[in-house]
Amino acid sequence: MTDFADLDVYTIVTLVDRACMGGAGAEFVYDGIRFPFVNEDGEAVMERTVPQFVAAFLFSTEKHRVWTKPAAGQAMGQYVNRYAIKECPKRLVALWGPEVADTSAIEIDPSAIEGSDAPLYRTGPVRVQPINIPPNERPRDRQGRSAVMVGQER
Repeated sequence: MTDFADLDVYTIVTLVDRACMGGAGAEFVYDGIRFPFVNEDGEAVMERTVPQFVAAFLFSTEKHRVWTKPAAGQAMGQYVNRYAIKECPKRLVALWGPEVADTSAIEIDPSAIEGSDAPLYRTGPVRVQPINIPPNERPRDRQGRSAVMVGQER
C-alpha cells in the first residue's frame, strides 16, 4: 500500500535563481502557467516557492541549463542548471543529483550557444553561402503550372 510520504509531489520547495537576475528574466513556464521571480509588489526576487512536481520538470529537461563564463585558465565554462533548490532534502539530491542543491551564484555567458552539444558549434562568425540549383533540380512546389479551366478543351 502507498504511504502518504510517497505522494509528496505537492511538497513546496524553494527555487533559487543562480544567475541572480530575478524578475522577468528568470521567469519560466510550466503547463501554460508563468512562474516569474517577483514578489507581491512586483519587485524582482531571487527565490520562488513552487510545488515539487514543477521543480521535477525544471531538472528533468535541458531547457533551463545554461553555459557559464569560463573561469581563469579554462577554455569554456560549465553547462549547469540555472535553478537550484534551497535547503534541498537528501532524497531529492539522491533522485536528481548534487547539482540541484548547489545554490552558488553563476554568471551566464551571453556569447555561448545554448545546448549540450554547443561546443561543436563554437566556431568563428557565421558565413552565408548562396547555392545555385539548376532549374531541373528545383522543388516543383514553387514553380508555376498552366491553369486549365473546367469545361474547356486543351
